[in-house]
Amino acid sequence: PTGIWAMPHLAGFVVASPGVAPRRRPRGYCPATTAAASPAGIPPAAAPLLAAQAARPIFDHLALGAPYRGAEEQQRFLADGEMPAAPRTTAPAAIMRDRADAIVHAARTQMLLQFPGIAQPGGALWPPARSAACWRDLRNFLRVCHYATAAQRPDFTNAEGMAIMRQLYAALGVPLDAMMCGVAALRSASRDVCKNDGVAWPATADQSFDHLLQELSAMRPAADHDA
Repeated sequence: PTGIWAMPHLAGFVVASPGVAPRRRPRGYCPATTAAASPAGIPPAAAPLLAAQAARPIFDHLALGAPYRGAEEQQRFLADGEMPAAPRTTAPAAIMRDRADAIVHAARTQMLLQFPGIAQPGGALWPPARSAACWRDLRNFLRVCHYATAAQRPDFTNAEGMAIMRQLYAALGVPLDAMMCGVAALRSASRDVCKNDGVAWPATADQSFDHLLQELSAMRPAADHDA
């Protein structure tokens, strides 16, 4: 792809970057959607958007370089040697990586508390494949904010990739308010872990999560913004 990261869609709907072997998804995998699904578990309207998102992901890599692209193509956090020699931002980025399981668990718990029933029958994250996709979303959102923090590049998205993601989220019926709750909870949990470990929480990290929240908020219908 030209001009952006070769990055799979954040919500787990694209399972591999171009040139990377895709990982197998469970049969009937249909994340964050109540629409009629194709045999592969993806709504027909979403299929072309999935391909477009694979080609135009949301993370802008132009100023970041090979380590970020390599980590993203492998769906992993940055290794210590791949991060810049800037302890003020690499130390919290490393904690976000090393404590990712605990951070995502805390965010998931907060989502379920704030949106009771969302992962139960009739909820926006039912059946279980939908909630599993959401938890993958949270981990991948944490991962890109980890990249942005390490790179000191909080405005890490590109407009074209975000426009495709907006259409894809609409086609898949992603519950945006719940996702925004989850991203805010990722930030709170990351900040708390850093504080407990005696690591200062940098403004760049806050700004990275803020940027992602603003992008998600912009996907909400105008009526939701006015509510």
